[in-house]
Amino acid sequence: MKKLKRLYRKAQSLKRSKAKSREKVEEKSVRIAKAHREYIDQAEVYLEKAKATLDLLLSTNRLNVITYDTIMYYMRHAVRQIDQIRRRVLNGEKIPHEEKVFSIFEEHTEWISKGKADVPQELGLKVCVVEDQYGSF
Repeated sequence: MKKLKRLYRKAQSLKRSKAKSREKVEEKSVRIAKAHREYIDQAEVYLEKAKATLDLLLSTNRLNVITYDTIMYYMRHAVRQIDQIRRRVLNGEKIPHEEKVFSIFEEHTEWISKGKADVPQELGLKVCVVEDQYGSF
């Protein structure tokens, strides 16, 4: 897990180049793509190990259905994240807004554009609070 975390931090720390020179910009994008490729390759290795372990535990009846479903739920999220990283960073695609997930723990979380100067966007859930003339909700 330390190796995966190190690769994640490496990919995360690389920023897009602000250089004016085309060569420097291209060199930086190659480094970014390489770091992300290494990260998702290692993530896929761990995902395959997790699948093999899960199948082994299931075949020996050491795993109940609820635990299996929970682990599979998070593994599906991992597969989706790997796919989106590959598409966005390596293939240069723009991920459509409806495909983005802002929280795997609370899937109903939405991207809220407020248009305020301090906080132009927030993550949460839009609600409508109605109050009558007497102050009751």
